[in-house]
Amino acid sequence: MKFAHRIERDVCIITIDGNFILGDFSDGEVSLDDLLSDPAIRHVLINFEHVDYMDSTALGAMVSMLLTMQERRGKFALCNLNDRHVKTFESSHLGAMMSIYPNEEVALAKLDE
Repeated sequence: MKFAHRIERDVCIITIDGNFILGDFSDGEVSLDDLLSDPAIRHVLINFEHVDYMDSTALGAMVSMLLTMQERRGKFALCNLNDRHVKTFESSHLGAMMSIYPNEEVALAKLDE
C-alpha cells in the first residue's frame, strides 16, 4: 500500500494506492498520527479511487479517524468507493456513520458546508 496526502484549505486528502492494509501508514515523510494531530486540519477525506482491497484493520483505522475528527468537531469522509467497498460499509453498518461521496469534488464541497 502506498499513500499520499495533500492539504486543501483545512481538509487533509489521503489517496491510497493498492490494498488498504494498515501496517505502516506513512508516506515516507509523515505518518497518519502526525496528520491527525495537526490542529490546522479540520477534516479528513480518504479517496478510494485506486484501492482494490481493504482489510479489517483498515476499517478499524477509519473508525479511529472518524472518532478523532468528531472529537475535534471536524468531519471524516470517503469518496470514489467501488461497489464492493460500498457493500462492505453497508454490511458492517459503518456506512451510516461515515459520509460517502461519489467523487472528490462533491466530497470537498460537502466538507465546506
